[in-house]
Amino acid sequence: NVILDYMLVFGIWIFPDLGIYGAGIATSIANLFVAIILTYFYLKKSIRDKYHIFSNLKFCLNRTINLLKVGIPSGSQFVLEVGSFTIFTYLVQKLGTIELFTNNASIQIYRFAFLPVAGLGVGIQSLVGRYIGSKEINYSYRSFYSGMKVIIPFMIFMGLIFILFPDQLISIFNPGQDPQIFELAGNVFLIAAF
Repeated sequence: NVILDYMLVFGIWIFPDLGIYGAGIATSIANLFVAIILTYFYLKKSIRDKYHIFSNLKFCLNRTINLLKVGIPSGSQFVLEVGSFTIFTYLVQKLGTIELFTNNASIQIYRFAFLPVAGLGVGIQSLVGRYIGSKEINYSYRSFYSGMKVIIPFMIFMGLIFILFPDQLISIFNPGQDPQIFELAGNVFLIAAF
């Protein structure tokens, strides 16, 4: 996504200079690529056989209701998160191409930096849910606090990296060494650190 953003927003190499439209096209292409890869692995015979993917397709109302009870709050949180990023990106693109590029590059760095924490959070949620389901509440608390002992220091460390090294981080996506991008990124990373 970042490489396509750079090429389509600024018209690098054989690609046209599309500005904000280039960012949208780049994100759409990246998401389509991810969907194709996930579909391939989902439909792969060894995966289908191992997890019996198409063996039981009967509709069960009770299961559906239970899934909705869990899924609607989680899905709502996801919709709000994606919606807020979309609105924010829409507002940033009105500021200009440089601002949009800095925003998109910064978001990619955030994702890379916080993906381990997100993965650990999913693991903690699974353990807590499992222990609550088996009525082992003490283990659910232990799982949560053990995860926080890793997550909090990691987040503090990443915040310090964002504060101390914003130029080095954004230079990955700023080969032309544009000073305006460095200035904007410094402010963006300072906000992200907190």
